Amino acid sequence: MKCPNFYLSLKRVLFKGKKTSAFSKARKELQKLVDLINPDDVNMEKVRDFSSLPAFQHLDPDFQLEINLIPKPERSRIDDQRNIGVFETQTRVGGFGNVLHDAIKRKAARYGKVGKPFMLAIMH
Repeated sequence: MKCPNFYLSLKRVLFKGKKTSAFSKARKELQKLVDLINPDDVNMEKVRDFSSLPAFQHLDPDFQLEINLIPKPERSRIDDQRNIGVFETQTRVGGFGNVLHDAIKRKAARYGKVGKPFMLAIMH
């Protein structure tokens, strides 16, 4: 997905069923939205919290996703740069070290050798 004008802030992810829905439909919908919104039209001086930002919602019977779009500064907008991660607005502390280690190990092998630094996003 190309998103040179916005940072993506993950607001909510909810899997309702036992299976995970394909993300491709939500990604296409999100791409249409980021292509339509001009980041310069978002008045950051009036933004007091995330609820004032442009937002994306994908609701389906098995999967819900909410993402806020945070305009990048003009100097940071690079067309060939892709967002490969999102900013999480909540944090958790401790208690899942082994689970996280195993998940990273499994997911890292999925992409083969990568020529540049990358971030892994893991849902557990």
